[in-house]
Amino acid sequence: TIVEYVVPLLRSGIKDSSSYVRKTAAMGLARLYRISPETYNAGRWTQALHSMLTDREPAVAINALNTLNEVEEENGGVKPEAKTVVPLLKRVREFNEWNQCTILALAATYQPSNQQEMFGIMNHLDPLLKHSNCAVVLATTKVYLNFTRNLPKVHFSVIQRLKVPLLTLMSSSSEELSFTVISHLKILVSRAPDIFADDHKHFYCRYNDPACIKKIKQDVLVEIGSGKNASELINELSEYITDVSPEIARQAIRSIGKISVKIEDVVDEGIELLLSFLDLGTDYVTAETCVVLMDILRKFPDRYEDVIPSLQKVLQTVDASEGRCAVVWLIGEYGETIDDAPYILETLIDNYNDEQSSTVRTELLTATMKLFFKRPPELQKMLGRLLDQAISDSNQVDVRDQALFYYRLLRHDPHEAARIVNC
Repeated sequence: TIVEYVVPLLRSGIKDSSSYVRKTAAMGLARLYRISPETYNAGRWTQALHSMLTDREPAVAINALNTLNEVEEENGGVKPEAKTVVPLLKRVREFNEWNQCTILALAATYQPSNQQEMFGIMNHLDPLLKHSNCAVVLATTKVYLNFTRNLPKVHFSVIQRLKVPLLTLMSSSSEELSFTVISHLKILVSRAPDIFADDHKHFYCRYNDPACIKKIKQDVLVEIGSGKNASELINELSEYITDVSPEIARQAIRSIGKISVKIEDVVDEGIELLLSFLDLGTDYVTAETCVVLMDILRKFPDRYEDVIPSLQKVLQTVDASEGRCAVVWLIGEYGETIDDAPYILETLIDNYNDEQSSTVRTELLTATMKLFFKRPPELQKMLGRLLDQAISDSNQVDVRDQALFYYRLLRHDPHEAARIVNC
């Protein structure tokens, strides 16, 4: 067979004086392994390839590494040992950028024996963080983070060191590259938001950013929100409400709400901005604003006096199911301060069979029960009609079960029902 003729050639090829022959022989061993694994193992070629990793010619060393990765694929690639990794890292700058990525991928799985070795490797790799190729920068980043993952203080310092090169890469004109880098940054921000708090302007959305990048940037802005920059962030986010993408506009509203809930110092300013969005008259903006205001009032119920008067103007115009849920919840919680609250619920009760969302139906049951105990004369007949329709609802079992629970609770003890529903 061909194997019988190839083996002697490979044996002499890996020791040839020409680097071209040696690197070709290294790749030939990968072919031999695919054709006849038994012959490869019998010839102890793995030991020969390991010795080739220290070859003076970078092309030979990287071909040997690639072949070893292929041979050891079932075991996860080359085993990251000091005798393998350290010599390659010491001469990593001799390789081209793509081969550097291969070596760095191996280094990322290596765990230094002590901190002295770790810092020595990191100092040696530091120039690669300024490399023009983003793949090399990100591969080096991975090495740094993996080395320090069990050392919180050092890990924090490493993130501080990685901040500038990653922010620089994020500003690239390539949308694909920007998305990749900002996805990495999002993880780092979640680990150490304070480090990036002063650089929040880097994460402002540009008008020509694609939607995928705008979404991640808004997530990052929420993460790095603090007492120092919260006011500036929510004002910046308010500019995205008029974005051509409804999803980006909705996310901006949600982000303002998250920052307002997270940082109490700006909750009043956040509520003021959110209420101003109701004047835009855009359906999806109004619906999302109602949802966010509901979340804020759950955290800060004492702010309802600022919210309810403005909401009364739009309560009957919300169409989206999430918005209707928020409106119904607001009526249930603060219906005693809304003059038209029973009539808004009556419209929904009369159109109960047209409502397809089980979430809205469930919220309608709870809100009607709550308002019944606050304004009994106006709600008694409405509640009766609603319970009758809901109990007869055979399509949505969860709604039917909740209606039965409320009905039996009222029959057992109305006072106890009021305590449970309004708790």
